[in-house]
Amino acid sequence: MLKRVALKVAIPQISSNETITSERIKPKGKKSFTEISGIIENNINIQIALAELIHLSTDYVHNIGFLNERRIEDEISNISGLFKYAELVCANGDLCCMQVSEPNKDSLCAYQLLLQENKLNEFVMHFMGRNIDYCNNEISCYELLFDSPSFRQLDTNNLSDNVFFNYFRHNKRNLITNKCLPLLGFSFHNIENDPFLFSFSRLVKSMFMYVNDLNYPYTKFITWHENDNT
Repeated sequence: MLKRVALKVAIPQISSNETITSERIKPKGKKSFTEISGIIENNINIQIALAELIHLSTDYVHNIGFLNERRIEDEISNISGLFKYAELVCANGDLCCMQVSEPNKDSLCAYQLLLQENKLNEFVMHFMGRNIDYCNNEISCYELLFDSPSFRQLDTNNLSDNVFFNYFRHNKRNLITNKCLPLLGFSFHNIENDPFLFSFSRLVKSMFMYVNDLNYPYTKFITWHENDNT
C-alpha cells in the first residue's frame, strides 16, 4: 500500500555542516577491454554507477563510494580508468567517494555484455537492469506499507549482510548524498509487490518512494529511515 506523504518526511536534508571539497583525477594509462570487464564484474559500486548513468544520462554525475578502505588507491585507479570525468570528494577532509560521469566506450560495452551474460550482481540486474517505466506523470512521495500476506519472505539475515544493500545503507558516500535505491524500471505495482523490497523493509524503520517523471532528470527511487539502533 502507498500512503502519500510530504517530501520532508521521507528525505531529510544532508547536514549543512559538512565542508565538501573535490579534486579532479585523470586516469593513469589505458586499460584493456578484458581488464575493464573484470573490474566491472568484481566491483558492485561500479556496476551501480554504470546502471544509473546508462538510465539517466551518461553525462549525469554519480557519487560512487569505495568498497575497501585498505584498497582505496587501487579503487581510485580502477574507477578513474572507466570514466572520462572523475573527482575525489572529501567531507570535512575525509575522503568519502568519487564523482563520476561519461563512462568510456569500453566500459559501456563491457557492462552491456556482462548484463546479457547475467554476470552482474543479481540485485543490480533485478533493480537497475530494466528499461525505464514512464507511467505516472507526477511528482510525489509515498510511504511504502507492505501488508500483503502473500509475499515470499526472504531470510532478512541474508539481506542484512548483503553487499548490495549494505552499499546503499552504510557506505561513506552517504555523507554527501541521500540514501536511495533507484527503481527507474519499476512501476508502482512492481514496487508494491516486490519480495526483495518487502524483505528489505523489515530491516529498516520505514520506507518511502519518491517519483518525478515530469521534469528531467526523470527520477524514481526508494529511501528509508534506519532503526534508531542502526
